[in-house]
Parts: sequence; C-alpha cells; structure tokens
Amino acid sequence: MKYLVCCVIFGVVAASGNHGGPMSIVGGTNASPNQYPYQISMKSADMDHFCGGSLVRTGSGEIVVVTAAHCLERESAPNVQVVVGRHTIDGSSGNQYTKEYKVKKIILHPEYDSESVNNDVAIMYLDGTVEINAGVEPIELSDKPTVHYFNKECIITGWGALTEGGESPNILQHASVDFFPDVKCTKDYDDGGYNKKTMLCGGKRAGGIDACQGDSGGPFACKENGKLVLSGVTSWGQGCAQAGKAGIYTDVFMMKIS
Repeated sequence: MKYLVCCVIFGVVAASGNHGGPMSIVGGTNASPNQYPYQISMKSADMDHFCGGSLVRTGSGEIVVVTAAHCLERESAPNVQVVVGRHTIDGSSGNQYTKEYKVKKIILHPEYDSESVNNDVAIMYLDGTVEINAGVEPIELSDKPTVHYFNKECIITGWGALTEGGESPNILQHASVDFFPDVKCTKDYDDGGYNKKTMLCGGKRAGGIDACQGDSGGPFACKENGKLVLSGVTSWGQGCAQAGKAGIYTDVFMMKIS
C-alpha cells in the first residue's frame, strides 16, 4: 500500500497558460448514498460547500484530506470545516454517516503556482480521529504510473455546477470519463498550459461529460484490481465538457511519499 505522510513533492517544470475556473461535474448522474465513502465536502462560514477532497490514510494511520491547493490558498485552517459521509448538501437524505471536523493544519504544495496551476495539491490535517464506517473510508493512492491507465475509464465525483455557470446539485454526482494520453492533453492545451510531469487529463472526446466550475479538489479515481484508487485531484479546465478541451487533474502518482 502507498501512504501519504506529511507533504507531497513533485519534480516540476514551470508551465504557463490560461486556465478556467474551479471544477465540478457536468453530465453526471446521482450517486448512491455511501457509494464513494472517501469523498469529502469542504465548507466555511460563508459557504455550505465550496470544494471537494479525498480521505487518505498516512503511514502512521492518521486519516487526512488530499485536495487542490487552489481551494485553500486564501483560507486558514480555523475557517474551514471538512464534512465526511455527506450525500446531500441540505442533509435531506443519505447522510446518516455525516460528521464535521475542524481543520488543524493545511499544507499547500511548496511549489504550487496559482498562475500555471502547477502542483495544485494540498493536505488537510483534521482535528479529531475520523471514524471508519459504511459511509466513511479512505481511498488508496495509485501506485501505477499514469501510462498504466491511458484510455481506461475513471470516475469523477462532486457537488458542483451541472452546466457551465449553472446551478449546483443537492445530491453528489458521479460520472465515468476516459483517462487520456499525454499527447491529447498537450494538443488540447497547445499554449503550454498542460504539464505532463505534474498533470493528467480526462473526459470524453466528443465532450458532454467533464469536471467544471464549483467543485475542485475532488477525486479522479481509477479501478485497479477491482477497486478504485486515487489517480488525480480535480484541478482546472477550459470551459465545461467541451470537445477538444479535456479536464485537467493533478497527478498524485508523481507524489514522493516520505
């Protein structure tokens, strides 16, 4: 098993380019309660939900949240709460395992760059022990290089806008997308915005299903030996579900685990 400890380090080369806004799910359907027990929701005093993330277990056994750095670059730990076991935002159904945790520490990737969105990953340490149950369980990090998943289907999840600039759902959404080879991602973003050393991309070649505004930080999970593993963190994209503009995710295989 691959473990995340206290920080994530990528080997990076700076990239530049124009990037879209925070991401969520377009073209998805309602998930079932407890279907993705690693999915978390972030909330603040001003917003009942503003970003997603994934529960991951450290080598010492502590459960932390892996999310996008751009979700937290303007936040401090006391202003963020993590909601585990969440299915509906309003709590109307499927939330029997829901629990809120305060955040005691936030660590952004030391080489995160908000302009290029390189190294868009962060870790949150929670105040309290996360209880594992049918609705709350960490996901393992992928231990396979991205090439292993090229052209395979992976799962994205979130509560963000259902259409570009549209309304957000109450129920957690999920969708199946294709894991694209680097050559497509580089072609889609030929301005140099795609950095294959720290990013991966996915979607549908014809468009229609994608991550989009409103729910960055959530999981890009691929199946390995019959179970989902965390391959990426929802990061950025141009538009929503457009043909020829794949969604971009931070590659967690590139993490060096200490």
